[in-house]
Amino acid sequence: MIAISFADRDSKQAKNQQQSIRQKTSTIWEKTMEHVLFTQPNSPIYPRDLALLQHVFDQICHERGEDPSSVWASEIARTLLKLYRSGVRDKDLLLASIPRFRTRTAA
Repeated sequence: MIAISFADRDSKQAKNQQQSIRQKTSTIWEKTMEHVLFTQPNSPIYPRDLALLQHVFDQICHERGEDPSSVWASEIARTLLKLYRSGVRDKDLLLASIPRFRTRTAA
């Protein structure tokens, strides 16, 4: 009887370990799929994310004295979208990632 109870206990531990591994694997899979789904070139940009991108774009244009309808501003917008689609979602990272395309000369 003692041997059976040890085997029974070991069986329960093995089942618990297998269940734990399945849950972890499932969580990892879900996170991976979420990353893949939301970093695809044609994935949707939701209103909240669009508002973030607009805010960053406006701030960059304002700080640099750039006309939002200029060619340079279009390049900024294109770069912001590329960064967003590659997974950059943080406002500060987006702001820091935009290079200065040109320097303004004093008139």
